[in-house]
Amino acid sequence: MSVVIPTFNRAHSIAETLDSVLAQEWPAEEIIVVDDGSTDDTAEVLARYRDRITIIRQENRGVSAARNAGMAHASGAWIAFIDSDDIWTHDRLAVFHRDRRAAGEDFTAHCGNILFVGDGYSWNHFAIRGERFPETEAVRIRDPFIFAAEGGNLQAIVIRRSVIDEVPGFDPTLSVGEDALFLGRVALRGDWLITGHVCASVRRLANDGASLSSQVRRVPLRAARMLVSLCEKLAQLPLSPVQRRYVDRRLVTVLYQLAQAQRRDDPAVARRTLWRAARIHPVRWKGLLTAALCLVLGERGYDIATGHDSRWYRG
Repeated sequence: MSVVIPTFNRAHSIAETLDSVLAQEWPAEEIIVVDDGSTDDTAEVLARYRDRITIIRQENRGVSAARNAGMAHASGAWIAFIDSDDIWTHDRLAVFHRDRRAAGEDFTAHCGNILFVGDGYSWNHFAIRGERFPETEAVRIRDPFIFAAEGGNLQAIVIRRSVIDEVPGFDPTLSVGEDALFLGRVALRGDWLITGHVCASVRRLANDGASLSSQVRRVPLRAARMLVSLCEKLAQLPLSPVQRRYVDRRLVTVLYQLAQAQRRDDPAVARRTLWRAARIHPVRWKGLLTAALCLVLGERGYDIATGHDSRWYRG
């Protein structure tokens, strides 16, 4: 088992991440930290662990390039991931081995649940998504593509190395959704085991302006463009009709999000984006009506279009 941890300017949090990985009931054989050109004290923090981890340093090229470098260096038959501001539960890898023993070897990935933790809140990811999986065992999913593309909990995923070698790595052109594209590709390679057991806490640290979630909130137009690009890349994969319908519906929604971000600075461009969304909507009259609602009702119309009332984009 290899663990890949990308990091950039996480001197304030990476020690807790490493401590959680090193405290596993079933320890990993290899822990790889890729320092993606940090300019704070991350290197000094990592030096305290140098006899227990492998440290790779590179110029700043982004989280995807850092994960790819870690995967290329990994020697384990299975690869797990965690970011340098998040924390594993003490039994994260033990849960993987529990489910692996029960299921045998014919699966490509194992996924657990996560908690989103921030100031005054702790949200269960599967509960937010309306999904229920048992905590004491894993369920085999024969077609995990939609689950993965929706956001497959990278911090709680273990993937077979031979499968990773068969797919492109994390896409460095995406700063949002690169994990969904990578996991979508992995999901097309075979069954997943999914358990409701919480395996990690994904933390939203106060005043952490470098986090991707903070960047998404600050620059919604850039984030929306990245999500459109994600859906366009997902659409290029060899999908079944059901999978393609899902991707098309998701593309419609993110196009409405893009138009909403564009309308503040360039209403004409926003209208063209709305028209594109209407043309590819799985139910044409709903697409045209939703575009009209956005134009007439403004923000309220966009709330409908982006999913606050899912009746309008459900196929």
